[in-house]
Amino acid sequence: MKFLFIAAWLKKQVNIGTDCSIRPENDEHAIEIRVLVKESELETVLPRIFDVMENAGMSANTSCGTHVHLDMRNRNPELAYSNLFKAQGLMLASQPKARRTNYYCKKNTRSELSKSEFDSGERYSVINTQAYSKLKTIEIRLHAGTVKYEDMKSWIEFLVAIVSKTDKLKSTIDKVEDLGVLGLSESSLKHITKRIKKYA
Repeated sequence: MKFLFIAAWLKKQVNIGTDCSIRPENDEHAIEIRVLVKESELETVLPRIFDVMENAGMSANTSCGTHVHLDMRNRNPELAYSNLFKAQGLMLASQPKARRTNYYCKKNTRSELSKSEFDSGERYSVINTQAYSKLKTIEIRLHAGTVKYEDMKSWIEFLVAIVSKTDKLKSTIDKVEDLGVLGLSESSLKHITKRIKKYA
C-alpha cells in the first residue's frame, strides 16, 4: 500500500501504520491509513486517496473506525466543543450500532469544556479533546471505517460546518430537519440524511 500511494503522488498526504484494535477477518492484513489534508483539498486530494484504496481492493470491517482531527488553530476550541456536543445526537444517529456502542468512542456527557479542562477529558470518546494540547486539534472518533469517498467527504464537511460556526448553537441538533442551520452542500445533506434513516 505504501508504494501504491507513492506511485499516486500521495506520499506527503498518506502514512501507513498499524492499529492493534483492528481485527482482520480470514486472510486479511490490518493496516491504519493516516491522512493529512487541508480542508481545501477535500474534493481534490481525498478522492485520489480513496481511488488508490478502491483499486487495491481494500475493505473495512466493523472493528475499523475513522478518526478525524479538526484544526483548531484559527477556531475557538471551546465553542467548537460546545457545538459538537449539541450535534452529538445526530452524529451518533448517522453511525451503525457497532460504533454507537464502541468502547473507543463513548458518548460525551459534559456539554461545556474549558480549554484548561481539555486534557482531563476521556480520550476514548466521540469528541476527544486530549489532542488539543499537542496538535491543536479536536478529534472525532465516531465514524465507522470506510473505503467510500462519499462517506468521508460528507462526514468531514458535516464536522467542519459544526466547528466553523462562529456563534453557539441555540439548541441541540437532534433531528434531520435541524441540519439546515449548518449550511451543508446538498449532496452532503442528502448523504447524512440517508445514513440517519439507515441506522435509525
